[in-house]
Amino acid sequence: MCLEKPVPIGYASFCQPAVLESLRAMIARAYAENAAFRKASQKFLAHAQGAINPGLTDADVREMLIQHVLTEEIFSKVFGEDDFHHHNNVAKELYALEETFFTGDLKKRTLRGLGSYYAAILSRLPRAVAPPAAMQPLRSLAALC
Repeated sequence: MCLEKPVPIGYASFCQPAVLESLRAMIARAYAENAAFRKASQKFLAHAQGAINPGLTDADVREMLIQHVLTEEIFSKVFGEDDFHHHNNVAKELYALEETFFTGDLKKRTLRGLGSYYAAILSRLPRAVAPPAAMQPLRSLAALC
């Protein structure tokens, strides 16, 4: 399963339960069927508990992966060549987890289904954004979800 149907235009629509549930179902299937993903999830959980909060759970890892999937494209467009969002220690581990989740063309198909969402978000960002200015639309988006 992937997000075959495009998300409706407008970033509030992105937080629709159907989109989140589709991603949750994809992750649940990966947990059930993909041993490498399960192992990477446990590795990421241990890392996140040490780096962020010892109280994090498997459910938190799933939600963090969802947030990563939903925001990676936006962050790369907003921050362009700055690439800082790839280099912190938690991000590195999250990308390693993502590599075991998105196998084959699953990432491409999933992101294609989110194309209208990304277009709506990116159209609302200032053309020449400095990272602090870019964060306000992203904060607004997070408040909607």
